Amino acid sequence: MLALVVGLLDLGPWVLAAPALNFVAFLSLSVTCLAVCLAIKIFRNQARYAAIESEANKAILAKIGESSATAALRAGSAEDNTEEIKRLLNAVQALKTNSPLSPERTADALAAYAEANKGAKQILWVDDNVEWIQMERETLEAAGVATVWAPSTQRALDLLTGNSFSVVVTDMKRYEGEKEGYALLEAMRARGDDTPVIVYSSSRHPDHIAQVVDHGGQGATNDPAELFELVMKELS
Repeated sequence: MLALVVGLLDLGPWVLAAPALNFVAFLSLSVTCLAVCLAIKIFRNQARYAAIESEANKAILAKIGESSATAALRAGSAEDNTEEIKRLLNAVQALKTNSPLSPERTADALAAYAEANKGAKQILWVDDNVEWIQMERETLEAAGVATVWAPSTQRALDLLTGNSFSVVVTDMKRYEGEKEGYALLEAMRARGDDTPVIVYSSSRHPDHIAQVVDHGGQGATNDPAELFELVMKELS
């Protein structure tokens, strides 16, 4: 608006003498004024979103300490939680694969759990659909492993800075891009972060697993029981 007023004053006394020219000038100034207003609005929105993002990061960082304490408490009683782990494994397997977990695979998962180092463990779980991974997280937490959730690659990298996680579990496709699992892996390895990474997505094809390994990851699966085993083996 200020730009419009100043512009009109600059037109001087010839404003009424050249209506066609003045109309063009007025239109140009109006467009400039609109652009300035939009720029101010965008700036204010960016500042507001930055503040919201900062507060969100602070809230998640504060919860990491709580998660560690929770993991320590759960780890202390995890030895007596085998039946609950078995129940959750069977439930999530039936939900995600439409088939029950065989006795052999149940035994393999529990054996991997028995070999894992007990103690306060926490993993970072990166997925833009937190509801989809709820049961898998409950299963790991029953085994004494706290899970800290991040919805994006950037949030995950923020949380990995100055914090220690035993494993990172990530999906592949997020709203950020089709291959965000690889983007996260590459960003971690580029800055010297060698935390084990497991991709939990829609495929466990050997070629896809090989690609994850080539990017510096430890494995990939779409199978809940196998994911549990892979995480437990990384904790061994």
